[in-house]
Amino acid sequence: TIGGIRKVVADEGFDLNTAEGTQLHVPHGEYIALCHTVPNRDAATFSNPLAFAPDRFARPFDEYEFTTFSHGLHRCPGRTYAVKLMEVLLGEML
Repeated sequence: TIGGIRKVVADEGFDLNTAEGTQLHVPHGEYIALCHTVPNRDAATFSNPLAFAPDRFARPFDEYEFTTFSHGLHRCPGRTYAVKLMEVLLGEML
């Protein structure tokens, strides 16, 4: 899933440092996006990330560790509703 799409508005652009240590320059006017699929399938964050293991979400998360609903000022406005709806649906199924 692609989310968090933003346009670079700083006249000088900005420099982005990758996890591999590479620095990229993103110029003014370009767009950047966050891919939610990659971090949620990272074995450093979730052991065996491709397995169905709903208990992994029972623990507290760092604010940037689980980004499916984005974060901060631009987070999904339906985030709280979606989480509560999932709780209700799971409660009814169990």
